Amino acid sequence: MTLDLTEDSQLKQVINSISPFERSPNWLHDLEQFLTYVQQTDLEKRKTKEFHERIWEDNAVSSVGMGTVNINKAIDDAEFRSWLAEESLRPLGDTEEARIVRLRSFHGQIIEHLKEFSDRTPRVKILRVLAAFYPLYFTTIADGTMALKCHRALFGKQKKPDPIRRQIEIRKRVDDLLGPCGDSLKELAERMTIAWFVFEDYVASDYSVDGVVVSGDSGGITLKPLPALQRRKGFTGIKGGLGTISSALSFIMDGVTREELTDYLRAEFPDYRDSSLRTLINILKNEFYVIQEIGGELTPTVRGELLLESGDPQELIPQFLTR
Repeated sequence: MTLDLTEDSQLKQVINSISPFERSPNWLHDLEQFLTYVQQTDLEKRKTKEFHERIWEDNAVSSVGMGTVNINKAIDDAEFRSWLAEESLRPLGDTEEARIVRLRSFHGQIIEHLKEFSDRTPRVKILRVLAAFYPLYFTTIADGTMALKCHRALFGKQKKPDPIRRQIEIRKRVDDLLGPCGDSLKELAERMTIAWFVFEDYVASDYSVDGVVVSGDSGGITLKPLPALQRRKGFTGIKGGLGTISSALSFIMDGVTREELTDYLRAEFPDYRDSSLRTLINILKNEFYVIQEIGGELTPTVRGELLLESGDPQELIPQFLTR
């Protein structure tokens, strides 16, 4: 029987069947110890390189998966460390909306600061750090695609929230069903991982279409490349590059027919033949996996939605590495 996780009774049944410490004792023990370390570290120690190496590189919230963006320059920078330490201890606010505003702002500021040290954005690492600072409001699902799929499974398809609201809403749904989390860091570690195990057991089966697969009870991912003979020699070039992809994704966000997308692209590229426009659509669908066609309707895939949300071409890395 297929479960409807948007129904409280069915989701609560699933959650009550999960025992995180029995299922993945090593991960949960490491997470409990890690949260203890972070929560007991004062401002001055939060400014140290040792603390930043721990929260950025040896973070037990989840494995970093493919998100191995090098941020050593940021970790070495005393000014950045001091700024992050001070910001991490600022109050979040007394209401859910105030917390969302504060966390969203903090998330964005971290991204902007890290641009000084790397030309890539370590999105998974950033969410792991925020989860370490604020374990009452985050889950261990740090990967954006996984979090969006989990949110959709729990709330249905709706106007997608940003990464911060997504985390808070998933966590709140779990807390509403189980009641307030206790004060112990052991219970807090358990509560943070519930959504991950729900995802792994009931959502992840739909997740391997673009080459990304769940790695097991550790909150992370691994990539599964196609056999060598099935891989492409390269990806087909697209006129306009990322701008063209983003424009097409914006147009199809609410669902369009193939003919409507063809007409839209024809206006963008009046010198293209119809055959070239059909090829372009197939490239977006079958090479980049950013659009999907269901029942004659074209919509963005989850990865396409995240690419449009972030504007970050790193969202396409799984296809590059596995196809």
